[in-house]
Amino acid sequence: GADALGMDLLPRALLLAGVPAMPGVVAELQSQLREEQGYEVEAVGYTKFERLYHDVMLRAGLTEKEFHRLSSEYEAKEDVDGTVGERDLVELLAWNEGVVNMVGGIAFVEKLAAAVIRE
Repeated sequence: GADALGMDLLPRALLLAGVPAMPGVVAELQSQLREEQGYEVEAVGYTKFERLYHDVMLRAGLTEKEFHRLSSEYEAKEDVDGTVGERDLVELLAWNEGVVNMVGGIAFVEKLAAAVIRE
């Protein structure tokens, strides 16, 4: 309908809503909707978009597989109090070479980790 958002516009809508989705997220959402509805979904209404946005936002734009993998890696490195050290934080933040390059390289990631640990 007129109040529906086409699936082709979903990545842009998520970005405008403040959630840059990683590659594969939209395909994952389309697959999820196809399983729920039993057919290929071409558009979503506001309520469905709001749910999709919330799901993707909670995963910081990651696919479910990436989110669970990174969560497991964090849990493996965390101390008893739920924190990680600076070196471990750098390793966790540098999980994707493309993302590291996009933010300016490993030196930026190291500075970011140091700033987070100081806080």
